[in-house]
Parts: sequence; structure tokens; C-alpha cells
Amino acid sequence: MNLTRLTFEFDGHTVAVEGYHYAGYSGNVSPPEPESFSVTKAEIVKQADADEPVSVDDLDEEELADAALREWRERDEFERDLYADMRREDAWLERRAHR
Repeated sequence: MNLTRLTFEFDGHTVAVEGYHYAGYSGNVSPPEPESFSVTKAEIVKQADADEPVSVDDLDEEELADAALREWRERDEFERDLYADMRREDAWLERRAHR
């Protein structure tokens, strides 16, 4: 588990969280441990409505952790796709160089 920082939209607010992603474990454990994201720090970077400010303490912790997990998954998928694209491009350039 690595400390991760994410910034995303949550309930209309822009929220920055810091925490840990846990991939879960399905070995000899019954039931298997699910994937999760543990938020250690959170702050509202931009309020949904500047006239009615909300404290980060007013946000639902479980919903925030679920939203952070979704954001982590999206970022991870984007980075995997980007890496795969770079590998394909490198292979293509290498094949062209050997012609």
C-alpha cells in the first residue's frame, strides 16, 4: 500500500484526499477481503456553493472513501492504458528502425 493523493469531484465539491489503496486479498480467507481505499486526510479545495460553505467533517466518510476508490481505479486504468500505448508505440518505432 502506497500513500496516494487524489483530487476529484464529490457532492459538487472539489475534494483532495490522501490515503491508501488496498487491493484486497482472496487467498485462504473466507470471505475474501474486498478492495478498499482508506482516507487519512481530506480537504475541500473548492466549495460547491461559496455562499453555503461545508466542512469536510460534514461529508459522509464511507461515501468519500467509495468515491476515492472509484477515482483511484479510473486513474489506475488510465495509467495502464497510457503505458500500454507507449509500449505499442515503442515496439512500432523499433520495427520501423529495423527495416
